[in-house]
Amino acid sequence: MSREAIESFVDEIRDELPRMRRAFAIMHAWPDDRNALLEAHRLTHSIKGTAALVGVHKLSEIAERQEALLEQLLDGRLTMSDGLRDTLERMADFIESFADSLQTGSVPEAPAPSAIEVKTIVMAEQVVGFREEALAALRELAEKLDNYRCDLTRWDLLADVRRRVHSLHEAAAGEGLPDFADLGRHAEQLLQRVLDRTVPPSENAADCLQACVDALEQRLDRDLDEAIRQLLHERLDELCDSSSKELVESEVVPPAASRVDEPNDGRSAVVSEVAVQAVSPDSVELDDRGELSEEMLEVFTEEAEDHLRQIYSAFTELEADPSRMSSIQEVRRSAHTIKGAAGSVGLRLVSKLSHRMEDLLDVLFSSQQPIAASTLALLYDTTDALQDLVHGNFAPEGMQVTVAQLFDSAESRWPKAESRYPFPHWRSSTR
Repeated sequence: MSREAIESFVDEIRDELPRMRRAFAIMHAWPDDRNALLEAHRLTHSIKGTAALVGVHKLSEIAERQEALLEQLLDGRLTMSDGLRDTLERMADFIESFADSLQTGSVPEAPAPSAIEVKTIVMAEQVVGFREEALAALRELAEKLDNYRCDLTRWDLLADVRRRVHSLHEAAAGEGLPDFADLGRHAEQLLQRVLDRTVPPSENAADCLQACVDALEQRLDRDLDEAIRQLLHERLDELCDSSSKELVESEVVPPAASRVDEPNDGRSAVVSEVAVQAVSPDSVELDDRGELSEEMLEVFTEEAEDHLRQIYSAFTELEADPSRMSSIQEVRRSAHTIKGAAGSVGLRLVSKLSHRMEDLLDVLFSSQQPIAASTLALLYDTTDALQDLVHGNFAPEGMQVTVAQLFDSAESRWPKAESRYPFPHWRSSTR
């Protein structure tokens, strides 16, 4: 290729690179700006083609990798992020450095991202996208399971949960999250067996499924504790092996307190008179710790203690600054973790009480208002009760009264018009 052609090619690159970098900056600042993305793609495609024509194949190869990334942004398989912008900028640096070397005969100063680096970036961005979608789906599943627990004859809810769990574990397998996929697949097996009426619907099954959802949500942030993961699989196996005889003997009747009329304003629900009665201490079922694995209880207790300490520490911060939203979020995260871990080892009451605490914290955070002293006192009392339940350090009748009072106190602070759940959700959760 003639020197004139090379010079013309280099001039073209120097003209196009500033526009390409401007497009990258716009794409990063305004990810929905499709015009900038199309401009970056057009410029990259032009450099790729011209480089191939003048015989600069290394440069054409790098431009082709860049073009592939931009095409994935165009069709929605990737979203713009700091890491992706950095990769695109490094590719542009290499193109510029290579163009300079064509004139000077030197070695390009800027290294080009390797094919492996580019693939790693793509995979990381895809996992981030999956995480966001999965997190939203899991939270929706948790709400559906809560509603299902109120009425174990809601086969439509259960079928919807099964479909969503199936989609999640299939997507997780494709994203290289085998433990997430395995647990989701196992949970789907239980759901299908309940739907097939070969396993009896029960609160125990609903609790196990809820624990699986909580564990899957935790997996999106970090690796699951192996002991907890194994226990969940064992509980799922046990439930899947439930005999059809149990199904015949158990008639599932929706609790009277679970009846809710149609919402009257799109947000709140009109609750029947039965549902607004106070929680009876006799309806609070305490966990039988004697039926649980001592090893798993020890693992759970150690983890729960860490989170309880974090909760008390956050309460101290809230006493000093009631508007400290980060502390409310910290308490919520710890309550959420205790809820999931308790459900996985079979401490249903600990899980339910943590769940109510988490629900209230969600409302507090959403309001963005300073926490009232009375509400903070309720959270303190709830945490004290959780600590006693975690260690099994309580008198049964006294704890039943305490938990019933905590549920009633929490409900009195629940904003009816904004509640994610109608009051029967609270009632049924104590049974």
